[in-house]
Amino acid sequence: MARRKGKKSRIKWTEMDQSILDAIDGLESHGFSEPTIRSVYYVLGTLNTIPLTDSGYKSLDKKMVEMRIEEKIPWGFFAVKRGTSIEAGVKVNLPHNCQVTVPFVFPDDWAEHFIIQLKDAAGNFQLPRWYNQKNLVEVWVEKDGLLGATSNWTEDLDVTVRAPQGYGAWEFIHDAMQKIKRELKQQSKKATRIIYLGDLDPSGKDIPRFMSEEAIEHFKEKLGISEFTFSEIALTPEQVRKHNLPQMPESEEVMEKISRDPRLKWYKENYPPDMFVELDAFYALATDAVKNLIRDKVSSYFDDNIYNETRKEEQRSRKRIRRMIEERVTFMNGLE
Repeated sequence: MARRKGKKSRIKWTEMDQSILDAIDGLESHGFSEPTIRSVYYVLGTLNTIPLTDSGYKSLDKKMVEMRIEEKIPWGFFAVKRGTSIEAGVKVNLPHNCQVTVPFVFPDDWAEHFIIQLKDAAGNFQLPRWYNQKNLVEVWVEKDGLLGATSNWTEDLDVTVRAPQGYGAWEFIHDAMQKIKRELKQQSKKATRIIYLGDLDPSGKDIPRFMSEEAIEHFKEKLGISEFTFSEIALTPEQVRKHNLPQMPESEEVMEKISRDPRLKWYKENYPPDMFVELDAFYALATDAVKNLIRDKVSSYFDDNIYNETRKEEQRSRKRIRRMIEERVTFMNGLE
């Protein structure tokens, strides 16, 4: 298998701070507010500031740890964070079987918090943006490191974003399908539309096949979900060429992994045989394009006429909530 060889040059990492910060600023200016280290790697590599190699990535990762220690980059800035925890605190039961954990507060503050919540309940009430819409829409992205950016770009569209992380555990897909089934029932929706983005390589192209034809198909039938579409919108060879993305990794480790992939023969028969591109490159180097691609696809399932009628119903509901609270809680009339 042919492989491009990157130019070997000595990099002065002590002088790289500004280049790294400029790359981060560029990503943030395009709405990539929680970039991954890999996205910064692709930006700098495309500018020939660092080599797109294993050693280049590892050196960049080490350098950005040093920059966080030196407080040039804030801790918790990057999308992928290792380690998990369960915080201590007071469990508060909310309506609809919801529960949240809050830190300890003094009794007066506790009472005031719920008084304010009650006072503002009517004004804060909102019907979901997709209320009464026919379609339930979700965006699935292959890697959890790209989950934050995808969620930021679609926040105002009010859709769920999930990251199966590769092939996705059957438990993950079972949980997702259970939630989809519940939401279909609660909101009386007719159809489910999953929008998917993944890598352009043997496993990246087999993952959506596995999920749609095996795992999702299994749970769809078991849960009785009828109208369901799974649309793969990235990454494609056409997108790679259009946005001039790196068409082959210079990493020997990645190329060796691809060469051992049992799906390689199938991939070469169906896709350009020497094109292997990570979705991270699309996010980092064509940020506006991928953002608009996702937003346009989501919006294609949205009915503006239904939405406008929903806003009228929302106003009527707020008046009803206010009236119900005033009838049951006498002190509300004295609140300003």
